[in-house]
Amino acid sequence: MLFQEQDMSDPLQPGWGHSNVYAWLGKAHVDRGNLTEARQAYERALQLEPEFAWVKYDLMPALERHESAASN
Repeated sequence: MLFQEQDMSDPLQPGWGHSNVYAWLGKAHVDRGNLTEARQAYERALQLEPEFAWVKYDLMPALERHESAASN
């Protein structure tokens, strides 16, 4: 996979990795109303990077609000 081939030797280069892909995938699912798939993507991002602040403190709480609104 290309992620595994990424050269992270330059400290000034951003480290876009697996967890970011799953965060953006989840965001795309939310935008399309696919909340189950969004949760799976966010959970996978957090498995890869448990302290991923964007997912943990922004995207997951927003998803939970969407889920709550959808169940009402």
